[in-house]
Amino acid sequence: MLRHNIYSVCFLLILAAAAAQAQTTWRGLRFGMSEAEAKQALPDLHPVEEPATEGGESAALTGPVDIGGCAGTAFVWFSDDRLSRVSIDVREVDDCGSTAPRHKYRHEVRDAFKEKYGKPAAVKTAFGGAPKVTVWRTDEQLIELRDVGDKLWTATYRPIPADF
Repeated sequence: MLRHNIYSVCFLLILAAAAAQAQTTWRGLRFGMSEAEAKQALPDLHPVEEPATEGGESAALTGPVDIGGCAGTAFVWFSDDRLSRVSIDVREVDDCGSTAPRHKYRHEVRDAFKEKYGKPAAVKTAFGGAPKVTVWRTDEQLIELRDVGDKLWTATYRPIPADF
């Protein structure tokens, strides 16, 4: 009986790992793909000069992005040589190309995420009620839009944890 339970748990872990590798994320990248596969999928990515590390993950690839006229930087993170997260940092500047006043740009971005991913699963607000962190959940991933401050915001894509 104990042996059967151990085999069952191992089988479930293998299935979970396979499912995590099949999950797609930003621009068609797949969680679990190797760095070489990510570079092949998005040839405009290049190695990070000084990779940042955080909680066992390393930002190994980077590339420029344009979000609604604002230039940003994408970072592709790996854990155990497998894609584990994508983060995009965007700093608002006066000439972001938005037709809205600068302070309304984040609302345009948040509205675009709502249009793509639907109603947020969670919204954490700052003092005064302005959204600080908005989280969406799809079948495959969690997407977090975070207002970091000083005209900087970050979008992060992660696979849904098994215990979520």
